[in-house]
Amino acid sequence: MKQLNVCSECEFYLPLDVGNGCCRRRPPVAAGTSFFSAVYPRIEKDFAACGEFEPKTPTPNSIPKNQTNKPRRKK
Repeated sequence: MKQLNVCSECEFYLPLDVGNGCCRRRPPVAAGTSFFSAVYPRIEKDFAACGEFEPKTPTPNSIPKNQTNKPRRKK
């Protein structure tokens, strides 16, 4: 069974709090009369991802230190 992608696993997702974030894929939506009050659309962390889903690219700090490309030494 294929696992469903969720927004929190997307490159465009920006977390705001524990269960919510915003989608930076689309341009901000005006939230008033001033251009400076524009906001990105809020979404739930576990929302089923849209057709624009891009998996997050791992950063050097997100790779666990025990998962390196060095060969293990035999004892």
